[in-house]
Amino acid sequence: MPPRPRMLAAAITAALALGAQAVPAAAADGPAGDSTTTTSRGVEIPAFYTPPSELPGADGTLIRHEPLPLALSLPGIDGPLPGRATRLMYKSTDANGEAVAVTGAYIEPAAKWRGDGPRPLVAVAPGTMGQGDQCAASMALEHPLQLNGQTVSVGYEDLSVYRLLLRGVAVVVTDYVGLGTTDRLHTYVNRVDGAHAVLDSVRAARAL
Repeated sequence: MPPRPRMLAAAITAALALGAQAVPAAAADGPAGDSTTTTSRGVEIPAFYTPPSELPGADGTLIRHEPLPLALSLPGIDGPLPGRATRLMYKSTDANGEAVAVTGAYIEPAAKWRGDGPRPLVAVAPGTMGQGDQCAASMALEHPLQLNGQTVSVGYEDLSVYRLLLRGVAVVVTDYVGLGTTDRLHTYVNRVDGAHAVLDSVRAARAL
């Protein structure tokens, strides 16, 4: 393995160890006691992931966003390395033509883009790890390894995200419909839902 990928793999391994989080199983008969979390199928999920009752009309419209702390992040002269991350919630349309809120993450890299033209934006369509909201790719960027006593979620797509950031490429990653957001079950391998979520993540990232 060349030196740079080897170093990156080692850094990701360290992040898996340092970013491991034991996710407590919440009581089944009520919401989480902390107002910053909500209960989704027995697991406490940050309240950010609960969609509002009303959604905007246009696909890709930002509903809310907040800073996202990356598990692997170091201070740099021009900002955190490998970049500055933002957690997103945006509007999309599902396979039934219904409005839906989708979450994800955008990362602006610290590395300079050395190719031709402006800095490119790549939309990563992650492989899903299950139907639990704790399996969302945006959560994996913050906690690469999550345990709750019954399930394990590993952010195996983080490596591809970091490799793009090291090349100065901006990245947006979607959580897909119903993964992360607590109002519905994830529609696993639904190609229409997935395609809409990926395309609308780009629109949302460009609106930041």
